[in-house]
Amino acid sequence: MSVLLLSGCGGAPAKDLKTFHFSFSTGNAMNASVSYDLKYEDGVYTASVKPSGVPEEEASVRTVDEAFVQELEKFLQEYHTERWNGFHKSNKHVLDGNSFSFFYRTKDGKGCEASGYMKWPKNYSEVKNGIGSISGKLLQE
Repeated sequence: MSVLLLSGCGGAPAKDLKTFHFSFSTGNAMNASVSYDLKYEDGVYTASVKPSGVPEEEASVRTVDEAFVQELEKFLQEYHTERWNGFHKSNKHVLDGNSFSFFYRTKDGKGCEASGYMKWPKNYSEVKNGIGSISGKLLQE
C-alpha cells in the first residue's frame, strides 16, 4: 500500500493553483457545454466562465483576486478532488451521454487530472455544483 502512495497514484491537493479547468457537457446541441477556467500569469489570476448555450469566444473572462482563488482551493480540498487523479472512465454502453474534464496544476507543477463519459468520481455532483456556485458569482458582477 505505501508503495502505491509513494509512486504518485494520488494527485496533489489543490493549493497554490497555477491552472484549473473543469468542463462538462449538458446535451448534444451546439455550445451545450459549461467550462470554468483559472490561469495564473505574471502575478495575476484570470478566470473564465462559459455557460451552456454560449459560444466559447463569448465566455466571461475576469481578473480575480486571491480571495476567489482561496475559496476555490478550499472547496476543492474539502472534497479531496486530488483523489480523482487518474479517473478516466467511460460507459461504453451509452452512445448519447454526458462527459466531463477536470484538471489543475499547482505552481510547483503538481496536479490532478480526471475525465469521464457517463461515469463520475466520488462527490462529482457536489463538486460540480460547488464550482458552479463559486464561479457563477463572476457572472453576477
